[in-house]
Amino acid sequence: MKECKCPLCKGQRCFLFASNVYFLEGNFYSFYKCKICDVIFTHPLPSELLIKNLYNTTYFEKDYNFGFLEGDYFSSFESREKEFFG
Repeated sequence: MKECKCPLCKGQRCFLFASNVYFLEGNFYSFYKCKICDVIFTHPLPSELLIKNLYNTTYFEKDYNFGFLEGDYFSSFESREKEFFG
C-alpha cells in the first residue's frame, strides 16, 4: 500500500486503483482509492498551476485528449469504464 493521504477524509489507507492514467508536463498520474471513504483520487495531486493551465479556454473547444496516454476522452471512455467497473 502506497503512502498517501486521502484528500477527502485524510485517511492514510489507500491503494492503487489504476496506474499511469495521465501523463502531463512530464509526470505520470495514477488513481488511488481510499479504503476508508471509497473516494478515488489522482495521486500525486497536480499543482494548482497545472490545473489552471489544463482547464484553459480551449479545454473543451480543441483539446480532446485531456492528458490521456492513449486515444482521447471520448474514445477511451468505454475501455476505462470496463477497467474500473468490470
